[in-house]
Amino acid sequence: MSLAALPVELIHHVATHADAPGLAALSRTSRSLHAAADRALYRDLALSSRSLPAILTLSRRPLLASH
Repeated sequence: MSLAALPVELIHHVATHADAPGLAALSRTSRSLHAAADRALYRDLALSSRSLPAILTLSRRPLLASH
């Protein structure tokens, strides 16, 4: 069984325990995993100069911020 075949709720739960590099990799793995990984990746942001790319992404893709 592949990870993408798991229920969406379980994929979201798994994604909440991954670190940022792991979520970025998971997001690139497949379309079915992309939404869960992006949701977890952009869930919490600390404002700093290092978070500027994430903030710019959220400004271009406001649906990511709605999760």
